[in-house]
Amino acid sequence: MSDLVSMNNTVNAKWTILVYMNGKNNLEDEMLQNWEEMAEVGSTADVNVVVQMGRVSVAEAPNNWKGVKRFLVKKGMQPLAANQLSDLQESGLITDMGSIDCLKDFLNWGKKNYPAQKTMLVIWDHGQGWRFLSSSFDDVTGHCLYNVDLKQAIKDTVGKVEILCFDACLMAMLETCYELREQVNYIIASETEMPGTGLSYKFINQLTDKPDSSEAQLGRMIADAYAKKQAYAPGVAEKFKQNINIAVLDLHFAEAGVKALDELTQLIGKDPQNIALVKKARSHFSTFCGNCTTSLDLLSWLDYSLEHCVKNTPLNMALINARKAIGNIVNYCYTNNINTEELLQSGKMLNCIAKGLAIYFPEDIAQQNISGANRNGYYPSNNDHPVAFVKDSHWPAFLHDVWGIDLDDTWTVLVYMNGQNDRAEFMLQNWEEMAKTGSSERLNIIVQIGNQKNLAAPLNWSGVKRFRVEKGMKPDAANALMDLPLVDMNQVATLANFTTWGKEKYPAAHTMLIIWDDRKGWHKVNPITDKSIHHCLDSVDIAKVNFNSINDIIAFDNPQMASLETSYDIEFKCKYLVASESEMPQTGLNYGFLKQLSEKLATVPIEVSKIIVASYKDKYYSINEGKSAAEKQHICLSVLVQHSLHKLTRPFNKLIDTLLADPKNIALAKQARSHFSTYGNGMTAMIDLKSWIDFMAENCVQASELHTELAAVQAALRNYIVHSYSNGAVAEKLVDGKLLNINSQGVSIFFPENIEQMQRDINGREIYNLNNTTHVAAIFRELHWKKLLLAVCGINTTA
Repeated sequence: MSDLVSMNNTVNAKWTILVYMNGKNNLEDEMLQNWEEMAEVGSTADVNVVVQMGRVSVAEAPNNWKGVKRFLVKKGMQPLAANQLSDLQESGLITDMGSIDCLKDFLNWGKKNYPAQKTMLVIWDHGQGWRFLSSSFDDVTGHCLYNVDLKQAIKDTVGKVEILCFDACLMAMLETCYELREQVNYIIASETEMPGTGLSYKFINQLTDKPDSSEAQLGRMIADAYAKKQAYAPGVAEKFKQNINIAVLDLHFAEAGVKALDELTQLIGKDPQNIALVKKARSHFSTFCGNCTTSLDLLSWLDYSLEHCVKNTPLNMALINARKAIGNIVNYCYTNNINTEELLQSGKMLNCIAKGLAIYFPEDIAQQNISGANRNGYYPSNNDHPVAFVKDSHWPAFLHDVWGIDLDDTWTVLVYMNGQNDRAEFMLQNWEEMAKTGSSERLNIIVQIGNQKNLAAPLNWSGVKRFRVEKGMKPDAANALMDLPLVDMNQVATLANFTTWGKEKYPAAHTMLIIWDDRKGWHKVNPITDKSIHHCLDSVDIAKVNFNSINDIIAFDNPQMASLETSYDIEFKCKYLVASESEMPQTGLNYGFLKQLSEKLATVPIEVSKIIVASYKDKYYSINEGKSAAEKQHICLSVLVQHSLHKLTRPFNKLIDTLLADPKNIALAKQARSHFSTYGNGMTAMIDLKSWIDFMAENCVQASELHTELAAVQAALRNYIVHSYSNGAVAEKLVDGKLLNINSQGVSIFFPENIEQMQRDINGREIYNLNNTTHVAAIFRELHWKKLLLAVCGINTTA
């Protein structure tokens, strides 16, 4: 249906409700329930109900579509493709509902086509309050909207909305109100988790009956409808109940509230008795959602402090002023006052009373760390989607001065530098790069060096030593923290001991582990050559290491580790994996990235991973200058999001099954495989996965089931390979009788073209064999890849 159908370009309506309904996640069923509530009345002459709906799956008829569509909701209407106003993909528009540009386009379109005297924007999806990741999570792209994005989108399009309604969890926070105070009059939101079925859109019935309702009146309609919908029937056991609350927040009072809170916190920080009182008040309450958040009801803390402070003192007056100013923000609040019997990590029982407005309030650093990487958003130094309240208020300093909460991030970088091999002579260059920055109060650079003098090492000692790298330091024996003379760095226990020691002795908010070695690939040993085979750590070994806590980043400073096999093996050992698909120069990574990290410690781990890639690119930018075509070296490095790996497994297996179901599909898979070479004669069995997928997608029938499954894998790979660099250089040389043809796009996979290739690679001969019980790769548990190798290449991995 054309965009021109059912448009209303005259300002006759009293209200336009713009619902940004992001069901591109696990909330699709609930989304369709909420649609039915809207359609009980639908739009009228006075009220426009306009929805942008995003979906990821094809549900049962009649709602058999996926993508992003726009609708003007009418009475009794179903969200059918036939009823759409537009399809964003067909119209060439942005479909990423975690993108600020997608929201801007919706707001501009809604303003133009459905103008009204007043506008309400509904953000429908998951929510996380002030946090770095705030709302509208799009599982297809991995993106979400930050509060600062909402502010900017409204400012750049409609300028201001009368009401911003969050049908999302945890959004009723002072930080949210302060961020949006200039673009929104009222926010309607909950302090805690909301049931999946969310708000009751039956409030539209009341609004159409009373279209002249004020913003505050409409807010109360929404809150009361939600309370009625989520009320528990008599007789429901307490253990099955959930804390239900919702508030109507008047942002006209946001600045005054923050000012009064600043005056209070500045006064508290100067007096030990004041500090003791507010600490007692804080310890009386738990945060919302038990162990998973750091949001505390602000008014409850103020009320408890007021009740227990000495009257007619400066603290008493400051508390009264702050309580009044913050209380003015809460125009209306509903809560069922339910606290489930839940024991928290702190050892206290859940005790949170919702009075309308929460605030970020960790009780100590351990609780601060619950937020993980998102805690970075609360550092005043953070400039990545900065939080205005954090920049402008005294609250972060108050948390630091009274509770010891960090105002900047800390990193420990553990470098496992195994020079007990032929690469030892290159250790010094990498050390010097580290020592140009050196450790600081908030950055620990901890190195364990294994060195054998008989392998041309430049150091004047042999064995294994540990160092905390200081600026300008040399790796001399006199500077070592520990001497471990008889340690084999190729053993699981050695790596485990180093990481445990490093994390305990140098605790930090974030940890990066760098594996520095001479080995190639994810497999157990180097490929067979004329040298004797020696044992070394493989990714299965690394998976056995108990790191005590998940590493933010694992980076491999050795070749060909960016493989799906490696990623599956260490899936739960790190959040981000930085590695190369191809050979790396012996001088390895550029440890100059540590200088950038030291200057921006609040940088989130994913951005630190990208800095590592950018530094590597800079180091080898001119590596091929003056080289012949046959000598050119391929340089690549990528960042893989480990928690997105499981989202690749299902579509990849569906693709494999679809390929195997049709001989024509198998033929296409063979053609795609033969189009590419492996990375070299010595490591003959690895090819770039995305290149193979893309080739099939370009050459298959576009309207086929195969094309659909290929597109699903491509989407999953985009979320998994979050960043990738390649210099694109391909040497003019033969590999297995064909010209080298590689295109590194982030991750490789074991894919021999025939049995001869498999036999030359230790992957096929030893590890990539289901009969092997010594080093069993995790990929066997996850993917149907062995079936594909048999069908496409005639390779039986069970033989």
